[in-house]
Amino acid sequence: FTDENAERMRQVYGEFCSHHNDAVGFFKELLQNNKRFQNFVKQQSNNSLVRRREIPECILLVTQRITKYPVLLERILKYTQEGTQEHADLQEALARVRDIIAAVDLRVSEYEQGQRLQDVWNRTESRSAAKLKSGHVFRKQDLMRPGRVLKHQGALLWKTATGRLKDVLALLLTDTLVFLQEKDQ
Repeated sequence: FTDENAERMRQVYGEFCSHHNDAVGFFKELLQNNKRFQNFVKQQSNNSLVRRREIPECILLVTQRITKYPVLLERILKYTQEGTQEHADLQEALARVRDIIAAVDLRVSEYEQGQRLQDVWNRTESRSAAKLKSGHVFRKQDLMRPGRVLKHQGALLWKTATGRLKDVLALLLTDTLVFLQEKDQ
């Protein structure tokens, strides 16, 4: 878990865990729509090496494995004599594993936020636009500008000039706050 290996672990594990739901969804779609794939999965489920585990379960096992390392290292540390090189090495390993887990969690969170922004973009009408005080026109495609990241989203009640309340979706991006409302409101 050091140097190049730690960085590679962050990247690869982060990518794998980010796409966990996509992979499971793709598996289910294939299983539902592809007879040949159904037969393959059925045939492999009888293989003693897979121990009757299905693919979604295997994907989940991989994503959960890294979270078990700190528990294992903490238990070993508990029974290792303090002040020894072995104890110091275990503490360093524990810190590095926690660092990798934090980096993977961040990568997963960033991916999920990107997916949420993509979902909002897909539901937004292509001719949606708003003119800003600066004169710039903010259009749908501006939501997905490179470097622009969704930081937070949530529902709000917007009070109009007439005093009526409207439901709006607020998007806090890295450099912009956007308010969206349903077409028929």
